Amino acid sequence: MKMNDVAKDKKDNFSKELTSIANVFSTKFQSTISLTSKFINRGNLFKGELAVFLFIWLGFMTGFFVVIYTVYESLQANNKVEFNIKNEIATQTQKAAAKISEYQNEIEKLGDEMAIKISSGEIKKEAIAATIKEVHLKHPGITGISVAFAPYRFSKTQFLYAPYSYYADGKLNFINIGQKYNYAAPVNKEAKWFTDGMAQEKFWHEPQYGAIAKTMIVRYTVRFYDNLENRNAQRNPAGTIFFYCSKDAIRKIMSEINLGQTGYGFILSNEERFIYHPDKILTDGVYDMQTAAHDLHYQFFSRIDRAMSNYKAGEVFEESDSITGQTFWHSYQETQNSQWRLISTFPMDEVPVNINEARTNYIRLIIFVAIFLTFAFALLFRVYNFSDLKWNFPISVSLILIISVCLIWYYARLFSPPQQFEKNLTSILNRRTLDQIVKVRNEEAINKEMPLPVYIPTGLYIESVKFENVSEVTIMGKVWNVIPKQNAFPVKRDSSNMLVKGVSFLNTVASTITPDYETINDDSSKTVNSKFSITIRQQFDYLNYPFDYKAVATTVQYAEPNKNVLLVPDMDSYLYTNPSAKPGVGRNIVMSEWNFKSSYFFTTHINYNSTFGLKKHDITTNAYAMGVCMILDRSILSAFVSFMLPYFVIIVLLFALLLTMEETQRSGFLASAAGLLFTVLLSHYSLRQALMFDKIVYFEYLFFLTYVVIILLVINAFLYFSESKIRLIKMRKNYYIQLIYWPFVLFMQLLLTIYIYY
Repeated sequence: MKMNDVAKDKKDNFSKELTSIANVFSTKFQSTISLTSKFINRGNLFKGELAVFLFIWLGFMTGFFVVIYTVYESLQANNKVEFNIKNEIATQTQKAAAKISEYQNEIEKLGDEMAIKISSGEIKKEAIAATIKEVHLKHPGITGISVAFAPYRFSKTQFLYAPYSYYADGKLNFINIGQKYNYAAPVNKEAKWFTDGMAQEKFWHEPQYGAIAKTMIVRYTVRFYDNLENRNAQRNPAGTIFFYCSKDAIRKIMSEINLGQTGYGFILSNEERFIYHPDKILTDGVYDMQTAAHDLHYQFFSRIDRAMSNYKAGEVFEESDSITGQTFWHSYQETQNSQWRLISTFPMDEVPVNINEARTNYIRLIIFVAIFLTFAFALLFRVYNFSDLKWNFPISVSLILIISVCLIWYYARLFSPPQQFEKNLTSILNRRTLDQIVKVRNEEAINKEMPLPVYIPTGLYIESVKFENVSEVTIMGKVWNVIPKQNAFPVKRDSSNMLVKGVSFLNTVASTITPDYETINDDSSKTVNSKFSITIRQQFDYLNYPFDYKAVATTVQYAEPNKNVLLVPDMDSYLYTNPSAKPGVGRNIVMSEWNFKSSYFFTTHINYNSTFGLKKHDITTNAYAMGVCMILDRSILSAFVSFMLPYFVIIVLLFALLLTMEETQRSGFLASAAGLLFTVLLSHYSLRQALMFDKIVYFEYLFFLTYVVIILLVINAFLYFSESKIRLIKMRKNYYIQLIYWPFVLFMQLLLTIYIYY
């Protein structure tokens, strides 16, 4: 019996729990019904508020999930791009380090083999000079080879002997270093390579100044010994063999690193001295990372140095340059013998971006967010109860539309598509790009069975820019040619014997070139400087006005097109060549209505349809030009004050007319509308006169919208003061037309903006 009682009690308790749960669900359901009934309060205009409520709720939930998915998809795409780029940076750095290691291993192998053969007597002393020449001819990737004997170790009658084979000016030369200076003197700084080499079995030297090469060089030395017949006797070092690296070979390896258009790599020694860097200032002097960091322009080196101590080889880390404002990704790898360290640098602003795709993606997200917020406010303010509609919802929607339009303006300005003529320009952002262009030009000449062009480094420095009108701009500055010693091409001279006619500016209305001065450089090249003042005519694209930009191209060509001469940017004359550093443009240029954004060097093909009376192959040989392209952003303030502000004032005044329609009556309303229409026409005419553009620009669509609004308000006035019984207009004295005025105007403006920029 007791067991049955227990079972009965358990059954009763379970029933009570079920009843309790059912009561809870019933209470929650009734609360939901009650809450819904509060939202669904039938009005007088529509009888289907429930359907409207469900539609708004469905739109709200759909908009929410669409926004979440769009944001997630965008973040995933950005993360994927970033991951791929970082992985590529690490991979390229590793490949370059492996190739540098191969180059070092080749030199070490040659040195070790030669040292063994000399020490063993396989290579006789009298055959050393011939052996050096033979090895050097087989390995042109080495700049210099020498076997330097210690005093009286080559011969008891000869103090020093060091046959030295080296390349200079493209030729193989051969001398005896011992006849040039006492390389064995311990107090001689120029002999440090020998004294250090004799102190160790083999090692890589730090960069040192070569007395004969007259430049900074990097040596690998290995000792060799006396060839003694008595093998039990102590063997003493008889001298050193040194190889020094070819800058061209290292530069070629580094140029193969694919780090975008302006990314680059550089190599540091054990003591963090620069073995290679695209900036020759760092490799032509005894610089290390810390010394260079004391210079204002190289402060970022100290940040890179600190970061490398916190990251492992192969990891990608981020650092910024306070001078240029650029942020970079860096990675490093050590060579196999751990003697050198290779660091790669990739500018983050070069992350590949499809401008049109990025702009449309952002605009799409703005549209989805605007739709979601509109449905959210519709729920919040119970729009489905139309008879109780107040100003809170139209004001909220208007704010959403205003913000949406402003955001689209921002992204339209940020992701402006390139102008048509820019697509024909080949940008030159670093020496690697220039080397590739020269290679292509040489291949073209070879394929046409023509002589290789003569390349003249040419520099531009723009000091003043002034827009004369919508299609003409006056530019003043300096231009120079660096004429290498071996290139003596015909040039014209003026009465003062100054070189002239070195360059010719293209697309000019007026041009003046004044010779300034000539200088002879340390490498025997000649630099010819001139001043110029030109007025160029160029068709600018105002389609996106006032969110447009100008790309002003200063293009130069060698003055005599029948000569086999091509101008290329003088990259060595500029500290920075990345666009954000504005190479070729003075820092103190001031222009109204425009702001300098960037500049870059370029080369372009000139499509001549005439030979100008010259042989066809002569003119097509020199059918290339170079120059500097300046990217200028329009200052919004001037356009806003001149055209946008009057537009917004007119829209506000039209709304004021709508609010006071009852007081002004039909005649007064029509007179005021006609006055505002005349004002809009004048403003529109002023815009066309200012731009003189043969297409309809973005801002003109806003004037067209104003015309439509004025016409609709006039129609509304006629219907309002007529005997028409249109309920939407007559109800509460045009109240609902007033409510939808701003949402309608701003929505139409949003549609026009999307139409132009999407």
